[in-house]
Amino acid sequence: MATGSKRSTPRGGAPAESTAHDEPLGAAILRTLPLPLVVLDLGLRVVSVNEAFRAGFGSSGGVWATPGLCELLRRVVRERAPIRERELECSGRHLRVNAHLLERSDETLIVVTLEDITDLHEARATIAQREADLEQEHRHKDEFLAMLGHELRNPLAALVNGLSLLEHIGCDGTQLEKIHPMLVRQTRRMTVMLDQLLDISRVSAGRVLLDLRPVDLADVARTAVEAVQPMIDAGKHQLVLSVPDKHAVVVHGDAVRLVQVLENLLSNAVKYTNEGGTIWLAVKAAGDVARISVRDTGVGIDPELLPHIFDVFTQGAQSLDRAKGGLGLGLALVRQLVDMHGGRVEALSPGPGCGSEFVFELPRVRKQPVPRRSDVQLDTAGPLRVLVVDDEQDAALTLAELLQSHGHDTRVAYDGQAAVTTARRFEPDVVLLDLGLPDIDGYEVAKRIRAQAKGPIRLVAVTGYQRDEARLRGAGFDDHVIKPRALERLSGLLCPAP
Repeated sequence: MATGSKRSTPRGGAPAESTAHDEPLGAAILRTLPLPLVVLDLGLRVVSVNEAFRAGFGSSGGVWATPGLCELLRRVVRERAPIRERELECSGRHLRVNAHLLERSDETLIVVTLEDITDLHEARATIAQREADLEQEHRHKDEFLAMLGHELRNPLAALVNGLSLLEHIGCDGTQLEKIHPMLVRQTRRMTVMLDQLLDISRVSAGRVLLDLRPVDLADVARTAVEAVQPMIDAGKHQLVLSVPDKHAVVVHGDAVRLVQVLENLLSNAVKYTNEGGTIWLAVKAAGDVARISVRDTGVGIDPELLPHIFDVFTQGAQSLDRAKGGLGLGLALVRQLVDMHGGRVEALSPGPGCGSEFVFELPRVRKQPVPRRSDVQLDTAGPLRVLVVDDEQDAALTLAELLQSHGHDTRVAYDGQAAVTTARRFEPDVVLLDLGLPDIDGYEVAKRIRAQAKGPIRLVAVTGYQRDEARLRGAGFDDHVIKPRALERLSGLLCPAP
């Protein structure tokens, strides 16, 4: 490894004397090389190390004592073949190894470079795991979309058949009494599925704002039971209620969202309980915590599924007819809404065939519930002037006619400019305003209507899009409702502005 050279001779003098700190050029390069390097003899004993190796591995160089690296270096000696870019784990580190023999006249040495790639290895592992997670997520979404098409096709087919029958029977009152409940049920099925789709994306994006106030859980329980009672009756289930007196269990929450949580849990129990089964709903106070439990005698939950039961797109195995299946969104929405209320939810089951129980707990308060403005019924709000703005003419006209049937005076506009003009002339108390208009978007229309209003006016945004609370408030909206609009939801919004 030593290098030789003629010493330079100063002009007109003798050769310069060598100093003690003189060092061969090759040795200096190896010493300062940024890549850790060690020179070993054939017995794998250290001959020398450079500064980078000493900083990374210490002066003893014991890292190659590990079996993997030791065997690798013996193979270099045995086969007289170099090792290039070999990766292996040594003493908890991931190393990239290069090794070759350096044969000199008096001895043979092994020159080894060791690059610590532990961080790179961990980054690779993280990327690989993320890729696997994304692949699984995409697979779940593909499965979900396939099932969504199937789920929506069934109620849609029923609605189409029902409408065809209506055209055929005309005004036959007896037949209408049979068909109307079916149309209502199937429409509600589609509405629930679409609402869940919209809600799960808004909750995940942090775009749901809770209307927090004291809420009586006895009222929440009774409202949820009323919503799922037709499902309970259809399954011939027995519902056992244990609900305290009014105002006994009060929490600080959003009543609408809490009803949604309990509806999903009850619906889940109905779906997965065979005909004639029993469902228990219990609400009770446990110190500073309110505890709500929904238990059933249904199919139970497999232990492997239990830890993932609240994940989006997760369901137990279902037959192809999907008789009991849903979209796998209800329980995910339950967990997210309970989390937003500062509570906790868990699923319990002894196993398949042994039923299941879902329990959620919320912080309890000692205050009386405050009546909600949305409790005001449509008919008690008094006759109002309502402007309906929607570029879907059928939707606008049918909503206007529905409001007229409840005694309100209505006008309809199909684009933004017409809405502004009509509002100036009509001076409505309430404007139900679609955001996706063809000429001027609903946000700008709301600003213009608000600016020209001569008196109090309530602006309600109506859309199928996810809502942006800050932007809605900035445009002057008082509230928001998701399509398709339920009359129960509109009832609390059709109130003149204070």
